[in-house]
Amino acid sequence: MRYLRKDLTVSCDAPDRPTWLLLAGLGVVIYVIGVPAFYMQALWRVRKHLNPRDGSNPNPENFPHVTFLTAIYKPRFFWWEVFELIRKLVQTSIIVFIVDGSLLQAIFMITFTMVVVMLINELKPYISEDANRLAYVAQWQILIVSFLTLLYRVDLSEIDRNVVYDKKTMLDVSIMIACFLAPGLALFQSRRALLRFFRFLAHKTRNSCCFRPCCGRSASPIALSTNSKIVEEEPGEVAVERLGDSSERDAPSFAQLPRPTSSTGAGDSNKGDVA
Repeated sequence: MRYLRKDLTVSCDAPDRPTWLLLAGLGVVIYVIGVPAFYMQALWRVRKHLNPRDGSNPNPENFPHVTFLTAIYKPRFFWWEVFELIRKLVQTSIIVFIVDGSLLQAIFMITFTMVVVMLINELKPYISEDANRLAYVAQWQILIVSFLTLLYRVDLSEIDRNVVYDKKTMLDVSIMIACFLAPGLALFQSRRALLRFFRFLAHKTRNSCCFRPCCGRSASPIALSTNSKIVEEEPGEVAVERLGDSSERDAPSFAQLPRPTSSTGAGDSNKGDVA
């Protein structure tokens, strides 16, 4: 009797095994092979619009059905999304079929990831430099984890008898390095984007509206930005109007509703509205 390695309760000689093998084969053909092939065929048909030979910018109206595949890439790398699908397939699925649990598996993973790192560093396929840095650092993280896996699987005491170490300690150190070193590299590579983000937050905080209670009929506050003004439409009511001219942006940032006029006496009718 043969049993599934990951679940010993599943027999590989069960009568329904051929049915599951057929379904798995169909899934491999449709998803693993079919999706990248379909994407590449759709991109190749409009390659002249995606990457014009005259050097002009591509017009998305000529290929609306594949815009989701090419929007973040440079025109000459319109095929990079297909490459990404193949890369993910190799690093997550095909790798398990290469002598699972052996040193050869870790070596293959390191070699393949190094090739991807060099391609991303040399080609820079993304339009955004931050996206290029993020992809570069993400592959470095995979490379570091693969290298630490190789070190964990190799018994250094058999190579050099003077080396004495505990594998459990080695695993703990590897996990710590993988958890802190790779995010640290990501932060370092994205430092410019982080600075821009914090400057944006500081700018929004500095220009944000404050609230203060209003008097009159309404007890709720009115918050106005610096590019807004108060326009009185009817007695006792105000409206907020956006300023179109930049010269009016120095208008007051806060306003209060007018007090309702008193109607207790006839003499009060000659009094103006209280602003």
